[in-house]
Amino acid sequence: PVLLLRINGSSAQVGWTLATPGPIRNYTLMMCVGTFAADACTGPYTQAYMGTALNATVAGLAPLTNYGFRVRATNAVGNSLLSPLVFFRTPALPGAPAIPAAPTFVNATVHSITIRWIAPSDNGKRIT
Repeated sequence: PVLLLRINGSSAQVGWTLATPGPIRNYTLMMCVGTFAADACTGPYTQAYMGTALNATVAGLAPLTNYGFRVRATNAVGNSLLSPLVFFRTPALPGAPAIPAAPTFVNATVHSITIRWIAPSDNGKRIT
């Protein structure tokens, strides 16, 4: 089966266990975007990875979207059946900072004025 290793709002790293019997020529990771019910996906499947590694990072995912993955192995005889469907929803991307509180007056001189404000919440992304 496919295992979710890491996820963020725009990518996911998924992995799977070594298939037997070997030797395996390659693994094909299939991805579906849509809604899911009873081990089925309503959207079409597309190939997200093909190779010999036991994991893959799939980039370009949309935040707050449902994705499903299945993998199959290929050896000299042919293709295995697809693994059971594993699905998840990507989280939201870090957002813009919150609105800062109104600045307050500290002091003034002939050549300058000093004001102060409290830093807002960064919502998951450092304020620069």
